[in-house]
Amino acid sequence: MARLRTSNGCAAALVFLFATTALADTITIGPNGINSVGLGTGAGVVIGQVERFRPGDAEAGDDLAHRNTTTNPAGVFEQNGFVPPDSLAVMNHAQEVAGVMISTDATDGTAPPEVVNGIAPTGVATGASLYSSAYITDGINPGYQDAILTFQFIADIAGMRAVNHSWGKPIDGGEPLDGSSLLTLGFDWSVRRHNVLHIVAGNEGNMTPVPKDNYNGMTIGRSAKDANGVYRLVSSENTYDEDAAGDRTSIALIAPGDDIELTGLGNAHAIRNGSSFAAPHVTGTVALLQQNAVTTNSRRPQVMKAVLMNSADKIKDIIGMQRTVLKQGGGDWFGTDAQSDPNIPLDIAMGTGHLNASRASQQFNAGEFGLGGVPLIGWDWGTQNDPFIANTYRISLAQGDFVSATLVWDREVFLNSGELDYTPGDGFTDLGFANLDLYLVPAGLDISQAVAASTSTAQNVEHIFASVPFGGNYEVAVTIGEFTEVPYAIAWWAGADARAALGDFNGDGSVNAADYVVWRKTDGSPEGYDEWRANFGNTSGSGSLASVPEPSGLMLLAFGVTPVRFRRIAPARDAASSIVAKNPSQTARRLAV
Repeated sequence: MARLRTSNGCAAALVFLFATTALADTITIGPNGINSVGLGTGAGVVIGQVERFRPGDAEAGDDLAHRNTTTNPAGVFEQNGFVPPDSLAVMNHAQEVAGVMISTDATDGTAPPEVVNGIAPTGVATGASLYSSAYITDGINPGYQDAILTFQFIADIAGMRAVNHSWGKPIDGGEPLDGSSLLTLGFDWSVRRHNVLHIVAGNEGNMTPVPKDNYNGMTIGRSAKDANGVYRLVSSENTYDEDAAGDRTSIALIAPGDDIELTGLGNAHAIRNGSSFAAPHVTGTVALLQQNAVTTNSRRPQVMKAVLMNSADKIKDIIGMQRTVLKQGGGDWFGTDAQSDPNIPLDIAMGTGHLNASRASQQFNAGEFGLGGVPLIGWDWGTQNDPFIANTYRISLAQGDFVSATLVWDREVFLNSGELDYTPGDGFTDLGFANLDLYLVPAGLDISQAVAASTSTAQNVEHIFASVPFGGNYEVAVTIGEFTEVPYAIAWWAGADARAALGDFNGDGSVNAADYVVWRKTDGSPEGYDEWRANFGNTSGSGSLASVPEPSGLMLLAFGVTPVRFRRIAPARDAASSIVAKNPSQTARRLAV
């Protein structure tokens, strides 16, 4: 077991349109969306849905006006009981959210005539078994209590892996969004009690901020398409005035939520917007991953959370990422506090980045590996209990390689009745969470000499995304601040920064002013310019980046180009000039505290 001595002890709908061009199966689940096509169907996996209302279901006796022929849940309920057909609890929002997860392409003649070429929007996990229940009750109490009863009922269904929540509730005036409401406590308790990942739609300023301030589940923001139809923009409709209180960040990931084609009641189709439709993309992705889960640890919600967050896209062509995510007003991950401040693991707008189901599958299917030497991609369900010795995962890296690593563990919430199940009138006891930290350290060195660190005390998530200054063995180190045993999930992904091969627009093997001219004439995108600028001075195989100023008027005029003004985006790299390389074979050492 590799251990390292530490240096110290411590949705709203906006417009309704019949479908004519935008098909979900080619956009939101395709390569321009979450890239889930070809990963399977989620067959045999059980997922859930909780909403104020419920989708329709033919087996429940709902007529065509109260269901959709392409979206067939495995079971529908009201709170914790069966429902009568054509219930008033059937509503379009719940139907549309369900469709994102399980709707099928109706090619059997049942698709409505407005669907192009008989093709209906296709859900993320068409083979998954979806169970949905309506909590019905508005308000705080009994609203909180009825919502907890409802998601307790759904989470307790045999085989349940993840539950989607595209809803939220208000809080009492003046209460902080610190996870202390009865509803959020129940949400975090259920993750631990039922071994289920709860996934909730993020804030949009609609005065329903809980349980979006949860610790143990995932809160999902929404993305929008760029001019080329790629979902990589943080939607301008996300708002952060209802973000978690203090230094904590609510959003874990973003996923497609703008201009989503949806299957509604009565076989209607609509283009809608909202984080309500971003969250079920993540829930459906859990089903795709879980169809390959064969061990107890691979089915844990904490492992799913770490895998989904760590595999998210940030910057195109770094360790295989497929898009650069841009924030409102411009800028990418390299301009965030999460990149520069070890006390801030997540960006307020994008969490760790944009959902990529294909990368999540690669991350998950790489498998579980324990302490010691590990491959470049993997995950682990581990335990840390010693504030003086770190758990370490050793990987071999080349100069300039990047490492993404995500560590998650639970806030401990217990039902104060002493019973297994919640009943109205019960409360919860919040014991908080232990202080775990995450470091990237040259093998054999102390954590005080780490290349990168994530040391938040406000969240039960740590995240690193950093390059290494020299080749050799490195250790991803997990530390704890007290003598207590804490189970955790960690996922890591290391590899090359392929951007060094980009920017050669004329294909002559070097990146220089001539490539700028070709970029202007054939590409013109800000992303293409960033690639050229980041690699200016490179030649094929050089692997080194030269510094380049903004294009000077003299240089541009020499090539017959009128000077223009550009936004400067300079990818930040971790500097570690003070680190001295040690013997790569030395994997751990002990130092006096």
